[in-house]
Amino acid sequence: MPFEFISLIVGLFSFLLWFPFWNVPYYTDSAAIAYLADNMKRGKLPYRDFFAYTPMAGLGLYYIARRFFRDGKLFLNIFNILWQTVGAIGTAWIGYELSGSAAGLCAGIIYVLLATSVRIEGPICNFEAMTLPPVVLAFLLLLLFPSELGAIFICGLLLCLSSLIKQVSLVYAIPLFGLTVFRSGAEAGAIFIVGFALPHLSIILYYWRKNGAIAYLADNWLFFIPSLIGGNKNSRYSPTSQKGISTDPQEIWRKLRFNSECMLPWLILTPGGIALGLSSEYGAEWLTVAVGLILAVCLLTVRGTFWPHYWQNLILWIALLAGFGFAGLVAVTEFS
Repeated sequence: MPFEFISLIVGLFSFLLWFPFWNVPYYTDSAAIAYLADNMKRGKLPYRDFFAYTPMAGLGLYYIARRFFRDGKLFLNIFNILWQTVGAIGTAWIGYELSGSAAGLCAGIIYVLLATSVRIEGPICNFEAMTLPPVVLAFLLLLLFPSELGAIFICGLLLCLSSLIKQVSLVYAIPLFGLTVFRSGAEAGAIFIVGFALPHLSIILYYWRKNGAIAYLADNWLFFIPSLIGGNKNSRYSPTSQKGISTDPQEIWRKLRFNSECMLPWLILTPGGIALGLSSEYGAEWLTVAVGLILAVCLLTVRGTFWPHYWQNLILWIALLAGFGFAGLVAVTEFS
């Protein structure tokens, strides 16, 4: 099956499942971020003039929405639908490149099913899901142009963009950097680092000139890191604003059961995808996917709160591995 046909199926399926969510209202986090964006409309510089826990790209998206599109809600929903459709098609393309048309189609379909799941708050423009398409595109570029230094530089830029949407996604630069060095050598790895670091350093330099570099670093990282490692309400590392988060075992078990149900069929197929992938000619690439899944699980569990939208970190990696596992299962069934 040609990839053009696969991309058409995945794109149409994505629009079909996303269509009911074209006018989702603001929820708690997005309403708070919209308020922060309104401060920018009043001429204030984020981080220096007011506290903002949202990185630059995420806050900038809300600023554009609120500045040019009335209350911005419709713009954000439509943008998210298009953005996640890009992620789904890109995921299908990765699966296609690594394992053929069946795996690519399955991966794209699973990505859409998970991204639109209300169990993990998929339809409400969470930044966890918005970080995935840049990671998808970076991974795809490494597959298509493994020796092109320009493409590797763009990979670094894309992963930087992902981390500027939500800080936690910077961990995905680790396995993709490792794949870059393994496939293309140290020079390519250096270009990758330059692409990833340059926008971050440019933003810090901008805020330094505006007398706001310390505030920028504090809001984005000095607040975020203790929040990440200290979600427990009893932790002395947790910021005051994070106190009171429930870590009751029964509550955590309820979240685990409720949120994992939408992923259960694909979680069952994931080990098969890992086994098939590591034994294939693209073992290094599938190892990258497996490491990405491990890091996503760490992001889900590190704070001990298991919020529904934290599960969105798993979408890309489960879609690829379960897609390959499902395609392998179909192939074995047909052969037997």
